[in-house]
This record gives sequence, C-alpha cells and structure tokens, in this order.
Amino acid sequence: MTAWGKNQCLEGTIITTMADTQGNLTKMLGMSITHPGPLGKLGGPRCKRHAMYVEDGIIKALEVAEYPDDPAGDANPEVTLCENMLAKVPALSPDEERTILSKIEAEKKRRHCSCSESNRFR
Repeated sequence: MTAWGKNQCLEGTIITTMADTQGNLTKMLGMSITHPGPLGKLGGPRCKRHAMYVEDGIIKALEVAEYPDDPAGDANPEVTLCENMLAKVPALSPDEERTILSKIEAEKKRRHCSCSESNRFR
C-alpha cells in the first residue's frame, strides 16, 4: 500500500492507505466480493472497492462501489474517490477541501507521478 500511495502522490496528505493482507478486516466489514465474475477472473478472496472516513476508530462514512452489472466497481468508482470522500469530512470547509485537492494535484505534477485523470485516487 505504501508503493500505491506513493504512485497516487498521497504522501504528506490526510489520506491514509492501509493493507489487509489476511482479509480479516474485509471479512469483519462484510466487504468480501462474493460475485463469481470477479472471483473467477481474479481469484479470491477479494475485497470490494470501498473507501472509509474513520475518526478515532469510528467509521463516520463508508462508500462501496458495487453495482449489479459491475460487482467489482471498476466502471463507476466515483463514490470511493478522493473528492467524494473529502466531502464526507465534516470539519473540512469547502475551501479546505479545495486546498487539499490542490496540494495533491500540485504534488503529482511536481513529482511527475504516473497518475492519469482516469485513475486518480483509485
């Protein structure tokens, strides 16, 4: 997850990526993919595409990109992207949200990250 975070230019931001190598948290949250399509192609177990806003160990917002025709959430991940999740942080004003997003974009440009507009923050 560290390498992925670097690739997405998340270092030094308020965004934290976390690994669940054994799938324990995935199971406890009910985020295991059960649809045979993605499991048949990727193998299992797999985690649903999701994002959480957690404050002091309490889940304040949970978004899952899973749809009947897109169980892996690949075609429509918008609910799990940074812009949507930052809007769920109640203490952030719209100006603070814009500032954070601007800093992330500036850092990506500065470091010439390989993040394209189509896969930002996934």
